[in-house]
Amino acid sequence: MDMEQESEWNAAQNISISENLLAAAKRQLHFLEVVDRNRWLYQGPTLQWAIYRYNACWLPLLAKHSESPITEGPLVVPLDCEWVWHCHRLNPVRYKSDCEEFYGKVLDNCNVASSVQGLSKRETEEIWNKLYPDEPYDLDMTRALTTEFSEAMYKTQSFSKYDFALAIERQSPFYYQVSRPHVKSDLFLEAAVARYKGFLHLIRRNRERSIKQFCVPTYDVDLIWHTHQLHPASYCKDLTELIGKVLEHDDTDQNRAKDKSSTKEILGLTKAGETLVVAQYIGQEWSLLDSLWSLKPENSNNKDSALLLTGPHMVKLVTGRKLDYEPKHVHKQTNERNFMTAIEFSVDHPYGKAVALIDLKTGLLTLQEDWFALAGIVSAFIASKHLNKGRIK
Repeated sequence: MDMEQESEWNAAQNISISENLLAAAKRQLHFLEVVDRNRWLYQGPTLQWAIYRYNACWLPLLAKHSESPITEGPLVVPLDCEWVWHCHRLNPVRYKSDCEEFYGKVLDNCNVASSVQGLSKRETEEIWNKLYPDEPYDLDMTRALTTEFSEAMYKTQSFSKYDFALAIERQSPFYYQVSRPHVKSDLFLEAAVARYKGFLHLIRRNRERSIKQFCVPTYDVDLIWHTHQLHPASYCKDLTELIGKVLEHDDTDQNRAKDKSSTKEILGLTKAGETLVVAQYIGQEWSLLDSLWSLKPENSNNKDSALLLTGPHMVKLVTGRKLDYEPKHVHKQTNERNFMTAIEFSVDHPYGKAVALIDLKTGLLTLQEDWFALAGIVSAFIASKHLNKGRIK
């Protein structure tokens, strides 16, 4: 690391964060683990009821508590409401605008305890039952599974129009990405916090130079970014002081330019804080690794052929597990659409040779050829994030 790089890295580490992100990240990981064990929170009628309870009960209760504490100890949020709240806060600009529209201010998590922390919920439950005698503190699973949810009941009340179900669908796979044991270690999380500060510093520098680039965080950085957003007041304060506004974290891509000739970039961030353009979308294809590779949809009637990667080698990314990766025993639970096989075609291998397997759900890459490593990592990211019905977006 040269002197300029070291200076930039040190400037990044001097960024002030109002929360202990390491401790908060551990709490988030524990919460996500509990949610993942209660998969009824991911979809179906139970989720519909959770979204209704969050808007009709939890947010009004939280608003009362933020005006003047209504419990001696912390307010303990029900698990189902906490999960919806979690996902709502991960769109910080929308969460801020919704809170200000319905409650006049941003509702923070100060003096609120997670349902998974093991604290007594008795006091909160008593207040809940007084305010909502017809709605139990814990989600009534029997009712949720046997009583058809009325959309009209939801639409007639003054709630946010945010698509909570879609937001939750987008966040549901995230725990899988950060569930490995080493992620919980202090050493890993300390490095992740440092890299998150580097990520924020990069955004700050780009704004100072009027550079418009979309910075893609790695999963460790994204974990800490999520952690910061789960503290709305601190996040708004810290980011406004740093870059003059609340930094968006909306993964719906609603603001992407629809002009197909526009250029989009995927950036990498080194530990030294340097920006690396690893992929650029121009016209109808991605240019990877300084134009060494090109990735585009393959013109083929074969429904399994999705993407064509050309450069030093010709590689097709084909839907499903093929050739060496083809499963010997087919399990009904396994969705082959979650996988793509990278197959090299050459003079030596005219019928194709499997060089890697991409797990689209997790972004994991299993390699057989070292030369495909960098191109494979970038291609896996693009395929898992930007592939929609066989077309790169």
